[in-house]
Amino acid sequence: MEKNFKYLIYGLVDPVTKMVRYIGKSSRGLVRPKCHNYPGYLKDNTNRTRWILGLKRRGLSFDIAILETFTDEQSTLTGEAWWITYAKALGWKLTNHTSGGEHQIFDRATREKM
Repeated sequence: MEKNFKYLIYGLVDPVTKMVRYIGKSSRGLVRPKCHNYPGYLKDNTNRTRWILGLKRRGLSFDIAILETFTDEQSTLTGEAWWITYAKALGWKLTNHTSGGEHQIFDRATREKM
């Protein structure tokens, strides 16, 4: 998959287990996922931050996987919610604290797909 897409759904991958631990969306390509390593992004007390800081204490850093790409922001919002729902249904141990796609109203077909 090309890495220059503007809108994408990404996963932060544990370098040891190779499992996706966080799913996010970006309207800035790979800029947003890389930001999770910046000190300013590691000040909140979330499961994601605790996981990343735990990796850093061991001298490790997460990998980034592009899960899906889009051509518009609206589809990206819907896609994020779908991926989080899908991952949880598969039993992935995500650190996400929301279901994604905040402020979205899904039509019936989308809800059924999710």
